[in-house]
Amino acid sequence: RGESAGYLKKAEQYILAALANADTNQIHDLLNVTWGPSIFPVEAYFELKLTLLQVLSIAQKPKEALALADRIEAELKSPRVLVAQRSDSVSAEGYLNRLYLLRAFAGIYNPEMSPADGLVYAMKAHAWAKAQHEKPGIYLAAWEMSKKDLKYDTLLSLIIMGRLYPKLNQFDAARKVFQQAFAAPEAVRREEGFLDIGLQSFYGLANIALADSESLKEAAEKFDEWVDWNKITSASHVDFRESMGMIIKKETLAAWLSGFFGVDVEDIFPSKYDPEDVISEIEISDYKTPLERLKLAMKLIDHVDIPYDQKEEVMTFYNLLADLEEVE
Repeated sequence: RGESAGYLKKAEQYILAALANADTNQIHDLLNVTWGPSIFPVEAYFELKLTLLQVLSIAQKPKEALALADRIEAELKSPRVLVAQRSDSVSAEGYLNRLYLLRAFAGIYNPEMSPADGLVYAMKAHAWAKAQHEKPGIYLAAWEMSKKDLKYDTLLSLIIMGRLYPKLNQFDAARKVFQQAFAAPEAVRREEGFLDIGLQSFYGLANIALADSESLKEAAEKFDEWVDWNKITSASHVDFRESMGMIIKKETLAAWLSGFFGVDVEDIFPSKYDPEDVISEIEISDYKTPLERLKLAMKLIDHVDIPYDQKEEVMTFYNLLADLEEVE
């Protein structure tokens, strides 16, 4: 923890030094000089501030983080600041939406931000990203976002909502958004880069079932009803099963070489399910009952790449119900 704190402190100092640069700490329309290339570009200006916001949040400086978020939002909504920074409202929208996502996350992690307020920001972020993704856009370059970025933000905001709803005792609403995220084809395919969405929504559903049940049996039945295990065993979910540790495949020489040279293996070698490449595979059909399938999911959670606090929360509720079962 001490080493991590040291890194965060250095990161904060570095960003503050960059923001203290004369090109970044003045509103340039107040200066009696000719605009030139030395003016700090808006992309770097807001990138630095959004990064600082994340550093302050991780460093557990909740009040400072939210105060900075307020200042960033005010700047992004100020035509004068945007003109001074050589930007416009179009570019600002993309940054503002990223800020909304960070403020939504604060509803989960920041004690100074209420879950209800975080939920409002998550909904705003979801609505904007979804609307922009669904229409042809000529301003994506200005936002430095692609359709893929917008789709990811659309799904990520659902995950944040799913984690905030239970804090407001809205378990059914949480279930619906997690199911919506898990149903997205992109959430279970490696080439899309969205497997974290699939994993977080899968274990989000497990968490709700455990948190809103009085026994492991009840939780298992809910989880089994909400998750389509037949779909998980299908060819469309091969990447998801591999990310869960249900499938272990050989690493081919071609894949190793492409990774060594920094080439995306899926761009050259389409991901196809070949049984000959499989070293071992867990057969879900061997797990006959809802309780057996829930226990399988809990056994695999240690190998899954989801946020540590989400993993800890799932296991806390699971162990609590397991302990109650032993007492009875």
